[in-house]
Amino acid sequence: MAPRGEPAAAADPDLRPPTGVMGGPGTGQVSMCFLGFGDLAVSWAAALRDRDWITVSAYLPADSASRHHPGWDDRVMRAGVSPVDDLAAAVDGADVLIAAVPARVSPAVASACFPHMGGSGLYVDPSPAAPNVKSDICRAASEQGVSYVDLALLGTVTMSGLEVPLLAAGPRADSFLELGRRLGMSITKVSDRAGDATRVKLVRSVYMKGRDALIVELLIAANLIGAERVLVDSISAAPGEQVSFAELVDRVLPALAKHAERRADELNDTGAVLRELGLDPIMVEAAERRLRWMADHTAADTPRSEQFSAVDVVAGLLGRARTDP
Repeated sequence: MAPRGEPAAAADPDLRPPTGVMGGPGTGQVSMCFLGFGDLAVSWAAALRDRDWITVSAYLPADSASRHHPGWDDRVMRAGVSPVDDLAAAVDGADVLIAAVPARVSPAVASACFPHMGGSGLYVDPSPAAPNVKSDICRAASEQGVSYVDLALLGTVTMSGLEVPLLAAGPRADSFLELGRRLGMSITKVSDRAGDATRVKLVRSVYMKGRDALIVELLIAANLIGAERVLVDSISAAPGEQVSFAELVDRVLPALAKHAERRADELNDTGAVLRELGLDPIMVEAAERRLRWMADHTAADTPRSEQFSAVDVVAGLLGRARTDP
């Protein structure tokens, strides 16, 4: 197989389209239409333009402000496709619809598309809509004979293109996994229940986006005391920061089982310093609250940290949280 992300040679049989990817007899050709023309559509369309077994198209309303953006012509040239403004024409006959639209309009876009799909094809929804919204859209799709796939992106398409890690869920997720594998995508199936892929992504954001907010608060405070470089360099050089996330979890959780209260006390002092600097310690206060909660729900007879794992710590916390008054 050609390396992931590189255009596949037509002669390579493993990179040909799956016959019957939509559940029917299949013809070996796949028609894919992007709804919306943002970074995902442009990036993926550009990566797929040389695949001779995929026909790529796109839809964008005629009154979309994007059509009048100064960089519009460059986006069209990079994608290799010019979006049409007739939804019915765009949707009709498409094997796969990629609804890369904002969350606020995803239900309306889905409702507008389903009647034109004729009970066939895959409706793939990578929008950041809430899990319950995606579940409702899936239910509406099923009522009209449309196959729905909840898709969640775990990275940025501008950096990774087709290689961006993806989570998929829904009753027809396996069909998209089959197609995605042939395209060199990195897709993990979560479940057969629409909404679960997005749910996992949002829980993951506790760390990914929480970390972003912590960095903001840290660097503002560092600037106020004139120590940006010292702090950034010291954290970068710390041995504990040179490990994988899995290793970090296995080190931090068992240690916190013993030291959560002491570390919460330190964060209390940190908050006082930030207030003296005129900065509201939003993230510091939230972290202190969580560590005090952990200290309150950790048994006094917790064994030495090297004797148990992060999984044991979490199980113990949940167990005590459910039984404590």
